[in-house]
Amino acid sequence: MRRIRPRRHALFTLAVFIIVALAEYVEVFSLLEDQSLTVRHMLRMRYGAPEQTHFSDDIVFVSLDDAFFEDYGSYPIRRRDLGTLVRNLHRLGARSVGIDLLFDYPDTYGEDPHLISALAGANNVTLAAIAKFDENKTFSALRRAHPEISARAGSGYVNVVSQSFVVKSLSRIRVIPEAAIKERAWPLAIAVLANHLNVTPVLTADRLQLGSEIDLTLDQFNDYYISFPALPGEITNISHISGIGALDFLELEQLGPMDQRELRDWVNGKIVLIGDATTISNDRFNTPVGMVYGVEFIGMAIDTLMKNAPLRPFPTSVEIMIAALFALFMIWLGTIHNLLKRNALALLPMALYLCAATLAFIHLGWIASLTYVTLGWLITLIGINLHFYLHERFLRRQAASKLASLVDVGVALSSERQFDTLLNRMLEEARKLANAQGGSFFMVEDDTQLTPVAVRDTVLNISQLADFNQRDGSITPPFPPVKLFTKDGEKNLRQLSSICYWTKELRHSTDIYASDAPELEGVKAFDKSFNFRTHSVLTVPMVMRTGKVVGVLQLINPIDPETGKPTDFIKPLIPVIDAFASQAAVAKAFGKGRTGPGAIFMPLWQ
Repeated sequence: MRRIRPRRHALFTLAVFIIVALAEYVEVFSLLEDQSLTVRHMLRMRYGAPEQTHFSDDIVFVSLDDAFFEDYGSYPIRRRDLGTLVRNLHRLGARSVGIDLLFDYPDTYGEDPHLISALAGANNVTLAAIAKFDENKTFSALRRAHPEISARAGSGYVNVVSQSFVVKSLSRIRVIPEAAIKERAWPLAIAVLANHLNVTPVLTADRLQLGSEIDLTLDQFNDYYISFPALPGEITNISHISGIGALDFLELEQLGPMDQRELRDWVNGKIVLIGDATTISNDRFNTPVGMVYGVEFIGMAIDTLMKNAPLRPFPTSVEIMIAALFALFMIWLGTIHNLLKRNALALLPMALYLCAATLAFIHLGWIASLTYVTLGWLITLIGINLHFYLHERFLRRQAASKLASLVDVGVALSSERQFDTLLNRMLEEARKLANAQGGSFFMVEDDTQLTPVAVRDTVLNISQLADFNQRDGSITPPFPPVKLFTKDGEKNLRQLSSICYWTKELRHSTDIYASDAPELEGVKAFDKSFNFRTHSVLTVPMVMRTGKVVGVLQLINPIDPETGKPTDFIKPLIPVIDAFASQAAVAKAFGKGRTGPGAIFMPLWQ
């Protein structure tokens, strides 16, 4: 089979990988990429370094969960009681408190003064806010708690951004540069941690810094990836192992010294997060590791920052290099004819890439794109296989057409009266059938040798016939004959044409110089003598109906019309050439009524 057109295939492959690279940059298939992240996160939580997957002991959740509200007796928590929580947490030594609740409007029960007093006294609380955008999706303002409350506490926006348009799935925290510039506002996780560290966040280009300890690179969307912690056993929520019920803090005055000391050990010098964790909460999101509450997601985002954001995407230059390497590989793959070999070779680098990317994620925290490279690889592979399939169908139709034309060729040959012209024409028709550079006809002489009686090569400008002597019946061939027996009287099985004679089987020898087969040494010797290079040889026995081999047809180097270079013989055409050789062998007309120098040698063919 001919190769697919290299130029078209290269352009197709490059176009596919350029498109998927652009799609990767704008994250068109983020839903699929998130699924691959899910698998990698699961593996990382199980096999990753414990210091990277263990949730920080410096973050504590004060749970407003179903158990709390069942004892509390009403929903939601009242602001007076929330103020009590803040005051008691401050008393127990909590260093920074984040409250993932919105206070858009004044309290209808008039309890805001109690909460405001607690916030002012603690001076370490950050409240949830919402970043607002205009119709052009440009940041316009920060909707904080109503002024009397927001004046006593810090603010951090809790906007969540899903990379998928189909399913809201969270795996990153996004920094809004305009909010940082206009409002000095940051995501709630960053604001709470900055309060804890007593530093001011700094955003420069694609880098976020919190003091001298935390310095991380953001991606093209100003996001950083969440490093989800490993959870033991059947536990599905981090607040179940790093949280404590809010009711104990509300009833602090009623607890004994030992219980108060235990609560102090829980929160002293730590970050405390308060948020809704009930089953009826709307503040629950899908993540690569399952459903988590908003307050838990904020805690994981803080934990990630405290580890200096260990999950980081490959630099764009590395992603481009990977895509380019795959594109070059797929261009080369288009030169592989064999279907099984082609697809096996295609699977190997993809399997290696998937394994390497997964290991890099687990142990190094590097995030490589899997979806987009895989899509480029898959689309290109389908395109290559489809092209080969359609081309194969075309070649089969072409072979069927040429097979039908053999009747016309046979009629034309039977009308030829000059034997030398007949030999030349037979060889030329065979060469045209295969679109070969050249070929030879060998006649069996005295059952001891194969004598070349017609040789043609369009590259070497050779077109020679044997000299037939009518007086003594001798043949003077243009090239030395091939002996059918060795000096020891054994069958000669070291040359292509003699092997074909003895086995009566067609032989298709491809990529001659990639083989060390001894029967190809004669071909290589010929090449060396004429400064030529044979790529492939088709050797066909000319068998009579009686089973007797009367000659051998040998063709070399079929030319790919699309590239102009030697290639392998087209498989669907090989049976046509075989049929042509048989047609020539059984043409009884060879020996009837022929004239010219070779006429007396016609019995050789009968």
